[in-house]
Amino acid sequence: MKRIVSARAKLKKAMSAFLASAVIGGSMFGIGQVIACGPFFEEAVFHHELHPDLPLKLFAGGNLGILQPDYARSYLVVAYRHLTGKPVTPEMNKQFTLVWDSRLSASMDPDYRDYTDTWLKARKEVSETKIDRIETYKYVDYSAFLNINSDAFLTASETLKSYISKYGAKDKRTTDWVAAQDLVFAGGGDSYNNKVKPVAPEPLPESADAELRNDRDYQIASFNFYAGDFDKAIAGFRKISQDKQSRWSKLSRYLVARSIARKATLAKASSEELTEALTILKDIRESDEDKDLHEAAARLISFIRVRTEPVERSRELIAILEGDAAGADYRNALSDLTWVMDRYAPSREEDEDDDKPAPKSEPKESPLDDDLSRWVFNFQATDAASADQAFKKWKAADENHKEPWLLSLISKLKPEDSRVEEVLEAAARIKSDSAAYPTVTFHRVRLLQSRDEKMAYTVVDEILRNNGEKLPPSARNLLSDQKLGLCKTFEEFASLIEARPAEIAWDNDVAALPDGQLEDYEKKDSFTVYPARFTKRAALLINKKLPLSAMEKLATHKSIGKDQQLNIVQAAWTRAVLLKDEKAASRLTAQLIALRPQMKNELTAYAASKDPALKDFLAIDIILKNPAMNPYVRAGLPRQSKFDEIDSYRDNWWCDDELKDDNSRISCLSSAELTQAATEYKKLIAMGTAPNLLVDRVMAYYAVAPKDARLAEALHLAVRSTRYGCTNDKTTQYSKKAFQALHKGFPKNPWTAKTPYWF
Repeated sequence: MKRIVSARAKLKKAMSAFLASAVIGGSMFGIGQVIACGPFFEEAVFHHELHPDLPLKLFAGGNLGILQPDYARSYLVVAYRHLTGKPVTPEMNKQFTLVWDSRLSASMDPDYRDYTDTWLKARKEVSETKIDRIETYKYVDYSAFLNINSDAFLTASETLKSYISKYGAKDKRTTDWVAAQDLVFAGGGDSYNNKVKPVAPEPLPESADAELRNDRDYQIASFNFYAGDFDKAIAGFRKISQDKQSRWSKLSRYLVARSIARKATLAKASSEELTEALTILKDIRESDEDKDLHEAAARLISFIRVRTEPVERSRELIAILEGDAAGADYRNALSDLTWVMDRYAPSREEDEDDDKPAPKSEPKESPLDDDLSRWVFNFQATDAASADQAFKKWKAADENHKEPWLLSLISKLKPEDSRVEEVLEAAARIKSDSAAYPTVTFHRVRLLQSRDEKMAYTVVDEILRNNGEKLPPSARNLLSDQKLGLCKTFEEFASLIEARPAEIAWDNDVAALPDGQLEDYEKKDSFTVYPARFTKRAALLINKKLPLSAMEKLATHKSIGKDQQLNIVQAAWTRAVLLKDEKAASRLTAQLIALRPQMKNELTAYAASKDPALKDFLAIDIILKNPAMNPYVRAGLPRQSKFDEIDSYRDNWWCDDELKDDNSRISCLSSAELTQAATEYKKLIAMGTAPNLLVDRVMAYYAVAPKDARLAEALHLAVRSTRYGCTNDKTTQYSKKAFQALHKGFPKNPWTAKTPYWF
């Protein structure tokens, strides 16, 4: 189990680094959902690491929250604009958001679904061949990009209208054209998803009408483009562009350049081809007859120039992004500039042995020497030199650029750094309405925790009190977790352990996106509100820092929602049983009955027992029958299987993994309580994984009451626990011991018949 989790974590970290670097081909190639093997589970995401909270338009509008160094650079470029005091207009906001939606959803066109439906509806009037959907994505390794955009379906729909108008819906010329177009779109999807790999439409004979032949030639070239055979596509479109009688002549000239650009993205285009593409596109831009292609040509020109003239083009793009020109193409500028940044900035790499990220430095050979690019690279760097560079930049910066460099600097400093006092003084002067305020304050609290705990509490309390409702969920949760360890009273601690997730996502999705289409989330004007859960930080503090006595208090606290009461009560009761604190277990029994009335009979029998050995056996038997029982509270979403059912993916009972934290303490607990918590936690860890302990405790009762008929079921369940719980190298011997006791003591019992193996 541990090995599976570790492998999943490594995959997630590796793909996180890949997504964060966002090395994509401008607007032509977007990173999609990661494709991997299941099973997949929903999880509560309390703070995003790779992108801001949805809707992203709130981030674009200046609600930056707490900036993360692993955010894709496109977010940081927009953040820099806010940090330097430049507002983002509604039009800029819309264009920036389209870039992010494109990259996160692998869609460069939010309208493609509507146009696909339009085409399918139109062709249904002509063709008897039923098609319910068209695969519009192409898959490359672990990524996907939208291969067939909305303009293709729009063009096909308009062309079909012209055929119906000229020939009629059931004319063979019309139906043949639709059949060929079906092949074109079939070639655009991934061949793995098609039962038979599609082939290009057949050319029409010379005897056919010239217009029909021209249309078919265009379909063949389009098929090759979508199928990824770019050389054939380029040759086909070039030939069509030279035929002035073809209605596709003008568009095909543009498509020669587009095919070269796509080839450069997914394969490799020669410098001669790129030069040809630029020449074509510039001619189109200068032609009044091609006005309808001017915008598309401009984007392709930029796409090619960032690959052939990255420095010069990047300077132009930065000027656009830092300016306020009405009608400027901010979407393309952001997309292309960050492509250049990604080309020069190294991604963070993971150490395969210890899963720790190696320090990331600023790129040494990047030609981008402007302040914006340097700030982005510096903020993402993690080595010591980047802190020195940030300090120099901060000291030398003018007033408009002080805050971004202070933000980058404070995010890197360690408490023992000699510059901390000076930086903390500057951080205290950041105004609460500044875009930098949440990030700077978060790191200010981080540095203050080990220097002035009282001041750290005051600072984090102030931002949560005054700004908490305005903050994105990720920022609010990060700050609340900080306050958890600093809170002054247990009452306050209890009020902070529940938090609303920033997102509910599938654990295979490194971008942690919700179900549904991103543009639907962008229509919202506020962050999604999810039911409150325990954060990982809160669960860790409860499980490792709270003594059983404090868990008891927490279990009945008025601020705890009903959804989390069972989480706490079952953990406290199980912990009391394992620690053999019968008084605490008895006190908690009534609460557990109230929350789990299905367990009333077993719990009542447990409470009534006066024999210590029997009492312990009855408690262990209850745990065996309810695989959700665990001495640790659960962070995030509840267990997916029912409380008393075995989870097929071994999410049963508990493991022997020691919880790792940053050694922070809870200020509202006394030294004696912290010492008691440490003692209890040490005992729990020493008990090891659940199956081993459960078998051991059942066998202890078997030794004193071997004829108790209840043991048959308990021994069966104990063996079962070794199959479905967390195991280690000693589990097999425990399983065999319980198996042998069952078969020896109860040879003809039905539970024995249900237990043919000990593994």
